[in-house]
Amino acid sequence: MLLRCMPLQVLTILLFGVGAVIGALSEEGRVLKDFGVYVVKDLPEVVVFYAVLFAGLMGVTGLVQPLRVRFRVIRRPDRWCLAVAWGYVLTALALMAYNWFRLDVINLLQDNPGAIAFRFAEEGGAVLLYTTMLCIFIGAAYLLDHLKGAWARRLVIGALVLFAVGLLGMTRREMLLLLILWLVVHLSTAGLRWVKYALWGVFALTVGALYFSMLVRGIDMLEDPLSYFSSGEFEPFRYALLLGGEWLRNPVALSPWPYSFPMAGDQGLVSSVNGYFSGLMFGDVNALGYPTVTMFSTFLYFGFVGPLVFYAISVFFVKQVAYWLSISRGFYTSFLYAFVLLRLILFIRNGELFATLLDTLVLAFQALLFHALVCQDVLMSRDSVRSS
Repeated sequence: MLLRCMPLQVLTILLFGVGAVIGALSEEGRVLKDFGVYVVKDLPEVVVFYAVLFAGLMGVTGLVQPLRVRFRVIRRPDRWCLAVAWGYVLTALALMAYNWFRLDVINLLQDNPGAIAFRFAEEGGAVLLYTTMLCIFIGAAYLLDHLKGAWARRLVIGALVLFAVGLLGMTRREMLLLLILWLVVHLSTAGLRWVKYALWGVFALTVGALYFSMLVRGIDMLEDPLSYFSSGEFEPFRYALLLGGEWLRNPVALSPWPYSFPMAGDQGLVSSVNGYFSGLMFGDVNALGYPTVTMFSTFLYFGFVGPLVFYAISVFFVKQVAYWLSISRGFYTSFLYAFVLLRLILFIRNGELFATLLDTLVLAFQALLFHALVCQDVLMSRDSVRSS
Protein backbone atom coordinates (compact mmCIF):
# COMPACT_ATOMS: atom_id res chain seq x y z
CA MET A 1 0.00 0.00 0.00
CA LEU A 2 2.85 2.41 0.79
CA LEU A 3 3.91 2.50 -2.87
CA ARG A 4 0.39 3.10 -4.15
CA CYS A 5 -0.49 6.75 -4.68
CA MET A 6 -4.29 6.65 -4.49
CA PRO A 7 -4.78 5.10 -1.01
CA LEU A 8 -2.23 7.50 0.46
CA GLN A 9 -4.07 10.49 -0.99
CA VAL A 10 -7.39 9.20 0.31
CA LEU A 11 -5.92 8.77 3.79
CA THR A 12 -4.34 12.24 3.73
CA ILE A 13 -7.51 14.02 2.65
CA LEU A 14 -9.66 12.07 5.10
CA LEU A 15 -7.34 12.90 8.02
CA PHE A 16 -7.18 16.61 7.21
CA GLY A 17 -10.81 16.83 6.09
CA VAL A 18 -12.31 15.09 9.11
CA GLY A 19 -10.04 17.09 11.41
CA ALA A 20 -11.13 20.32 9.72
CA VAL A 21 -14.82 19.46 10.14
CA ILE A 22 -14.28 18.59 13.82
CA GLY A 23 -12.42 21.88 14.30
CA ALA A 24 -15.16 23.87 12.57
CA LEU A 25 -17.88 22.20 14.64
CA SER A 26 -15.98 22.70 17.90
CA GLU A 27 -15.66 26.42 17.13
CA GLU A 28 -19.28 26.75 15.94
CA GLY A 29 -18.16 27.21 12.36
CA ARG A 30 -15.46 29.79 12.98
CA VAL A 31 -12.35 29.30 10.86
CA LEU A 32 -10.03 30.65 13.56
CA LYS A 33 -10.71 31.52 17.18
CA ASP A 34 -9.51 35.10 16.77
CA PHE A 35 -11.59 35.73 13.63
CA GLY A 36 -15.13 34.78 14.58
CA VAL A 37 -16.66 36.85 11.76
CA TYR A 38 -15.53 34.23 9.21
CA VAL A 39 -17.95 31.37 9.73
CA VAL A 40 -18.44 28.25 7.60
CA LYS A 41 -22.03 28.09 6.37
CA ASP A 42 -23.93 25.23 4.73
CA LEU A 43 -21.35 22.74 6.00
CA PRO A 44 -23.14 19.53 4.85
CA GLU A 45 -23.55 20.82 1.28
CA VAL A 46 -19.90 21.94 1.14
CA VAL A 47 -18.65 18.54 2.37
CA VAL A 48 -20.72 16.68 -0.25
CA PHE A 49 -19.47 19.02 -3.00
CA TYR A 50 -15.84 18.45 -2.02
CA ALA A 51 -16.44 14.69 -1.89
CA VAL A 52 -17.57 14.77 -5.55
CA LEU A 53 -14.55 16.90 -6.52
CA PHE A 54 -12.27 14.54 -4.63
CA ALA A 55 -13.66 11.52 -6.51
CA GLY A 56 -12.86 13.27 -9.81
CA LEU A 57 -9.28 13.92 -8.73
CA MET A 58 -8.82 10.27 -7.83
CA GLY A 59 -9.86 9.47 -11.41
CA VAL A 60 -7.03 11.68 -12.65
CA THR A 61 -4.65 9.88 -10.29
CA GLY A 62 -5.59 6.57 -11.88
CA LEU A 63 -4.82 7.91 -15.37
CA VAL A 64 -1.30 9.10 -14.53
CA GLN A 65 1.25 6.31 -15.00
CA PRO A 66 5.05 6.14 -14.53
CA LEU A 67 7.64 5.56 -17.24
CA ARG A 68 9.13 2.11 -16.83
CA VAL A 69 12.74 3.25 -17.16
CA ARG A 70 15.72 1.81 -15.26
CA PHE A 71 19.07 3.48 -14.60
CA ARG A 72 22.44 1.81 -13.96
CA VAL A 73 25.08 4.10 -12.50
CA ILE A 74 28.84 3.69 -12.95
CA ARG A 75 30.46 5.55 -10.06
CA ARG A 76 33.80 7.28 -9.73
CA PRO A 77 36.36 6.01 -7.14
CA ASP A 78 34.77 5.28 -3.76
CA ARG A 79 36.91 7.72 -1.77
CA TRP A 80 35.92 10.62 -3.99
CA CYS A 81 32.20 9.70 -3.88
CA LEU A 82 32.21 9.36 -0.09
CA ALA A 83 34.04 12.68 0.27
CA VAL A 84 31.39 14.43 -1.83
CA ALA A 85 28.61 12.83 0.25
CA TRP A 86 30.26 13.90 3.52
CA GLY A 87 30.59 17.39 2.06
CA TYR A 88 26.82 17.51 1.56
CA VAL A 89 26.21 16.40 5.16
CA LEU A 90 28.65 18.89 6.67
CA THR A 91 27.27 21.73 4.53
CA ALA A 92 23.77 21.09 5.90
CA LEU A 93 25.01 20.96 9.50
CA ALA A 94 26.94 24.21 8.99
CA LEU A 95 23.79 25.87 7.62
CA MET A 96 21.84 24.55 10.60
CA ALA A 97 24.34 26.11 13.02
CA TYR A 98 24.26 29.40 11.11
CA ASN A 99 20.44 29.44 11.13
CA TRP A 100 20.43 28.94 14.89
CA PHE A 101 22.81 31.87 15.23
CA ARG A 102 21.05 34.28 12.87
CA LEU A 103 17.57 33.50 14.25
CA ASP A 104 18.73 33.66 17.89
CA VAL A 105 17.06 30.31 18.52
CA ILE A 106 18.65 29.68 21.92
CA ASN A 107 17.22 32.84 23.50
CA LEU A 108 13.86 32.57 21.73
CA LEU A 109 13.37 29.00 22.95
CA GLN A 110 13.51 30.36 26.49
CA ASP A 111 11.53 33.55 25.98
CA ASN A 112 9.15 33.16 23.04
CA PRO A 113 9.32 29.87 21.06
CA GLY A 114 6.33 30.83 18.93
CA ALA A 115 8.27 33.75 17.45
CA ILE A 116 10.96 31.55 15.88
CA ALA A 117 8.88 30.78 12.80
CA PHE A 118 8.28 34.49 12.16
CA ARG A 119 12.02 35.19 12.35
CA PHE A 120 12.44 33.38 9.03
CA ALA A 121 10.36 36.03 7.28
CA GLU A 122 12.15 38.84 9.10
CA GLU A 123 15.67 37.58 8.42
CA GLY A 124 15.06 36.19 4.91
CA GLY A 125 17.07 33.43 3.33
CA ALA A 126 14.32 30.82 3.49
CA VAL A 127 15.45 29.23 0.23
CA LEU A 128 19.22 29.66 0.27
CA LEU A 129 19.88 29.24 4.00
CA TYR A 130 17.08 26.86 4.96
CA THR A 131 15.87 24.87 1.95
CA THR A 132 19.46 24.19 0.87
CA MET A 133 19.77 22.07 4.02
CA LEU A 134 17.98 19.36 2.03
CA CYS A 135 21.45 18.39 0.85
CA ILE A 136 21.93 16.43 4.10
CA PHE A 137 19.43 13.83 2.90
CA ILE A 138 21.28 13.25 -0.38
CA GLY A 139 24.65 12.90 1.31
CA ALA A 140 23.41 10.79 4.23
CA ALA A 141 21.40 8.45 1.97
CA TYR A 142 24.41 7.81 -0.24
CA LEU A 143 26.63 7.18 2.77
CA LEU A 144 24.18 4.76 4.37
CA ASP A 145 23.93 2.84 1.10
CA HIS A 146 27.69 2.57 0.52
CA LEU A 147 29.56 2.79 3.83
CA LYS A 148 30.84 -0.55 5.10
CA GLY A 149 32.04 0.19 8.63
CA ALA A 150 29.54 0.18 11.50
CA TRP A 151 31.13 3.19 13.22
CA ALA A 152 31.02 5.26 10.05
CA ARG A 153 27.31 4.48 9.62
CA ARG A 154 26.70 5.40 13.27
CA LEU A 155 28.40 8.72 12.61
CA VAL A 156 25.95 9.40 9.77
CA ILE A 157 23.02 8.47 12.00
CA GLY A 158 24.40 10.77 14.70
CA ALA A 159 24.55 13.61 12.18
CA LEU A 160 20.90 13.00 11.25
CA VAL A 161 19.87 12.96 14.93
CA LEU A 162 21.72 16.24 15.48
CA PHE A 163 19.98 17.66 12.42
CA ALA A 164 16.58 16.55 13.75
CA VAL A 165 17.26 18.21 17.11
CA GLY A 166 18.15 21.40 15.25
CA LEU A 167 14.87 21.27 13.33
CA LEU A 168 12.93 20.80 16.58
CA GLY A 169 14.67 23.83 18.05
CA MET A 170 13.72 25.94 15.04
CA THR A 171 10.12 24.60 15.25
CA ARG A 172 10.33 23.64 11.56
CA ARG A 173 8.18 20.62 10.84
CA GLU A 174 8.44 19.99 7.09
CA MET A 175 12.00 18.64 7.08
CA LEU A 176 11.37 16.84 10.36
CA LEU A 177 8.37 15.12 8.80
CA LEU A 178 10.53 14.30 5.79
CA LEU A 179 13.11 12.69 8.05
CA ILE A 180 10.46 10.59 9.82
CA LEU A 181 8.72 9.66 6.56
CA TRP A 182 12.07 8.61 5.09
CA LEU A 183 12.59 6.26 8.02
CA VAL A 184 9.07 4.85 7.66
CA VAL A 185 9.49 4.26 3.92
CA HIS A 186 12.86 2.57 4.32
CA LEU A 187 11.73 0.31 7.15
CA SER A 188 8.53 -0.60 5.31
CA THR A 189 10.34 -1.58 2.11
CA ALA A 190 13.47 -3.18 3.60
CA GLY A 191 11.78 -6.51 4.31
CA LEU A 192 13.23 -6.85 7.82
CA ARG A 193 11.63 -9.18 10.38
CA TRP A 194 11.56 -6.64 13.18
CA VAL A 195 10.14 -3.89 10.98
CA LYS A 196 6.69 -3.82 12.64
CA TYR A 197 8.26 -3.10 16.04
CA ALA A 198 10.44 -0.39 14.52
CA LEU A 199 7.41 1.20 12.85
CA TRP A 200 5.57 1.31 16.17
CA GLY A 201 8.62 3.06 17.62
CA VAL A 202 8.61 5.57 14.77
CA PHE A 203 4.90 6.16 15.32
CA ALA A 204 5.51 6.88 19.02
CA LEU A 205 8.38 9.19 18.07
CA THR A 206 6.16 11.03 15.60
CA VAL A 207 3.38 11.53 18.15
CA GLY A 208 5.91 12.80 20.69
CA ALA A 209 7.45 15.23 18.20
CA LEU A 210 3.98 16.47 17.20
CA TYR A 211 3.00 16.99 20.82
CA PHE A 212 6.22 18.89 21.53
CA SER A 213 5.87 21.09 18.43
CA MET A 214 2.29 21.94 19.41
CA LEU A 215 3.29 22.59 23.01
CA VAL A 216 5.88 25.22 22.06
CA ARG A 217 3.12 26.94 20.08
CA GLY A 218 0.88 27.11 23.13
CA ILE A 219 -1.39 24.13 22.33
CA ASP A 220 -1.63 21.34 24.91
CA MET A 221 -3.41 18.43 23.22
CA LEU A 222 -3.61 16.42 26.44
CA GLU A 223 -5.33 19.20 28.35
CA ASP A 224 -7.70 20.14 25.52
CA PRO A 225 -7.80 17.59 22.62
CA LEU A 226 -10.20 19.70 20.55
CA SER A 227 -7.67 22.56 20.59
CA TYR A 228 -5.57 20.50 18.16
CA PHE A 229 -8.37 20.30 15.59
CA SER A 230 -9.04 24.03 15.91
CA SER A 231 -5.33 24.84 15.57
CA GLY A 232 -3.36 25.90 12.51
CA GLU A 233 -2.78 22.24 11.56
CA PHE A 234 -6.26 22.11 10.06
CA GLU A 235 -6.60 25.80 9.19
CA PRO A 236 -6.10 25.25 5.42
CA PHE A 237 -8.93 22.73 5.23
CA ARG A 238 -11.21 24.84 7.45
CA TYR A 239 -10.49 27.80 5.19
CA ALA A 240 -11.25 25.57 2.19
CA LEU A 241 -14.65 24.80 3.73
CA LEU A 242 -15.26 28.54 4.06
CA LEU A 243 -14.17 29.29 0.48
CA GLY A 244 -16.13 26.32 -0.85
CA GLY A 245 -19.31 27.69 0.67
CA GLU A 246 -18.58 31.16 -0.74
CA TRP A 247 -17.88 29.69 -4.19
CA LEU A 248 -21.10 27.65 -4.25
CA ARG A 249 -23.08 30.81 -3.53
CA ASN A 250 -21.10 32.91 -6.01
CA PRO A 251 -18.98 30.88 -8.47
CA VAL A 252 -16.04 32.90 -9.82
CA ALA A 253 -12.88 32.10 -11.79
CA LEU A 254 -9.61 33.90 -11.09
CA SER A 255 -6.49 33.95 -13.22
CA PRO A 256 -3.85 31.49 -11.96
CA TRP A 257 -1.14 33.13 -14.06
CA PRO A 258 0.58 35.21 -11.35
CA TYR A 259 0.56 32.26 -8.95
CA SER A 260 1.64 29.51 -11.32
CA PHE A 261 4.85 31.05 -12.60
CA PRO A 262 7.34 33.42 -10.94
CA MET A 263 7.52 37.02 -12.09
CA ALA A 264 4.31 36.65 -14.13
CA GLY A 265 2.63 39.20 -11.88
CA ASP A 266 3.47 41.73 -9.19
CA GLN A 267 3.62 39.24 -6.31
CA GLY A 268 7.40 38.77 -6.21
CA LEU A 269 9.78 36.01 -7.24
CA VAL A 270 7.89 33.18 -5.54
CA SER A 271 4.21 34.03 -5.57
CA SER A 272 1.77 32.76 -2.98
CA VAL A 273 -1.96 32.30 -2.90
CA ASN A 274 -1.92 32.96 0.85
CA GLY A 275 -3.74 36.17 1.59
CA TYR A 276 -4.85 36.51 -2.04
CA PHE A 277 -8.23 34.93 -1.42
CA SER A 278 -8.71 37.03 1.69
CA GLY A 279 -8.19 40.22 -0.31
CA LEU A 280 -10.56 39.23 -3.09
CA MET A 281 -13.25 37.52 -1.04
CA PHE A 282 -13.26 39.73 2.03
CA GLY A 283 -11.48 42.92 0.98
CA ASP A 284 -8.65 42.50 3.48
CA VAL A 285 -5.35 40.79 2.64
CA ASN A 286 -4.68 40.42 6.38
CA ALA A 287 -7.94 38.54 6.98
CA LEU A 288 -7.41 35.33 8.90
CA GLY A 289 -3.70 36.06 9.20
CA TYR A 290 -2.66 35.13 5.65
CA PRO A 291 -4.30 31.70 5.66
CA THR A 292 -3.05 28.83 3.55
CA VAL A 293 -5.53 27.27 1.13
CA THR A 294 -5.83 23.66 0.02
CA MET A 295 -5.62 22.36 -3.53
CA PHE A 296 -9.45 22.23 -3.48
CA SER A 297 -9.72 26.02 -3.19
CA THR A 298 -7.05 26.39 -5.87
CA PHE A 299 -9.08 24.25 -8.26
CA LEU A 300 -12.32 26.13 -7.54
CA TYR A 301 -11.10 29.68 -7.95
CA PHE A 302 -8.21 29.23 -10.40
CA GLY A 303 -10.09 26.89 -12.71
CA PHE A 304 -9.04 23.31 -13.31
CA VAL A 305 -6.46 23.50 -16.11
CA GLY A 306 -3.53 25.22 -14.38
CA PRO A 307 -3.83 23.54 -10.97
CA LEU A 308 -4.56 20.20 -12.62
CA VAL A 309 -1.19 20.35 -14.41
CA PHE A 310 0.64 20.83 -11.11
CA TYR A 311 -1.44 18.10 -9.49
CA ALA A 312 -0.72 15.64 -12.30
CA ILE A 313 3.01 16.42 -12.12
CA SER A 314 3.04 15.78 -8.37
CA VAL A 315 1.22 12.46 -8.81
CA PHE A 316 3.58 11.47 -11.63
CA PHE A 317 6.65 12.12 -9.46
CA VAL A 318 5.22 9.89 -6.72
CA LYS A 319 4.39 7.04 -9.09
CA GLN A 320 7.69 7.29 -10.96
CA VAL A 321 9.85 7.16 -7.84
CA ALA A 322 7.63 4.41 -6.40
CA TYR A 323 8.48 2.35 -9.49
CA TRP A 324 12.22 2.95 -9.04
CA LEU A 325 11.96 2.06 -5.35
CA SER A 326 10.14 -1.18 -6.18
CA ILE A 327 13.05 -2.36 -8.37
CA SER A 328 15.97 -0.87 -6.42
CA ARG A 329 15.44 -0.58 -2.68
CA GLY A 330 17.85 1.40 -0.56
CA PHE A 331 18.24 4.53 1.53
CA TYR A 332 18.59 6.81 -1.50
CA THR A 333 15.49 5.63 -3.37
CA SER A 334 13.57 5.54 -0.07
CA PHE A 335 14.46 9.19 0.54
CA LEU A 336 13.43 10.24 -2.98
CA TYR A 337 10.07 8.53 -2.54
CA ALA A 338 9.53 10.07 0.90
CA PHE A 339 10.36 13.50 -0.56
CA VAL A 340 7.98 13.40 -3.54
CA LEU A 341 5.25 11.84 -1.38
CA LEU A 342 5.54 14.63 1.18
CA ARG A 343 5.47 17.21 -1.64
CA LEU A 344 2.16 15.74 -2.82
CA ILE A 345 0.74 15.72 0.71
CA LEU A 346 1.76 19.35 1.22
CA PHE A 347 0.30 20.32 -2.16
CA ILE A 348 -3.01 18.77 -1.05
CA ARG A 349 -2.85 20.66 2.24
CA ASN A 350 -1.36 23.99 1.13
CA GLY A 351 -2.65 24.40 -2.42
CA GLU A 352 0.38 26.35 -3.63
CA LEU A 353 1.31 26.08 -7.30
CA PHE A 354 4.84 27.19 -8.09
CA ALA A 355 5.77 27.40 -4.43
CA THR A 356 4.86 23.72 -4.02
CA LEU A 357 7.49 22.77 -6.59
CA LEU A 358 10.17 25.07 -5.19
CA ASP A 359 11.67 22.48 -2.85
CA THR A 360 11.57 19.99 -5.72
CA LEU A 361 13.59 22.35 -7.91
CA VAL A 362 16.13 22.94 -5.13
CA LEU A 363 16.53 19.22 -4.49
CA ALA A 364 16.72 18.45 -8.23
CA PHE A 365 19.60 20.92 -8.60
CA GLN A 366 21.42 19.39 -5.62
CA ALA A 367 20.85 15.83 -6.85
CA LEU A 368 21.99 16.61 -10.40
CA LEU A 369 25.11 18.30 -9.07
CA PHE A 370 25.78 15.33 -6.77
CA HIS A 371 25.40 12.82 -9.60
CA ALA A 372 27.60 14.90 -11.89
CA LEU A 373 30.33 14.74 -9.22
CA VAL A 374 30.05 11.05 -8.30
CA CYS A 375 28.86 9.36 -11.50
CA GLN A 376 31.19 8.45 -14.32
CA ASP A 377 28.38 7.21 -16.55
CA VAL A 378 24.64 6.52 -16.41
CA LEU A 379 23.04 3.78 -18.51
CA MET A 380 19.29 3.78 -19.18
CA SER A 381 17.03 0.92 -20.25
CA ARG A 382 13.27 0.58 -20.67
CA ASP A 383 11.18 -2.32 -19.37
CA SER A 384 9.17 -4.18 -21.97
CA VAL A 385 6.19 -4.68 -19.63
CA ARG A 386 3.59 -1.92 -19.66
CA SER A 387 2.78 -0.17 -16.41
CA SER A 388 -0.52 -1.17 -14.88
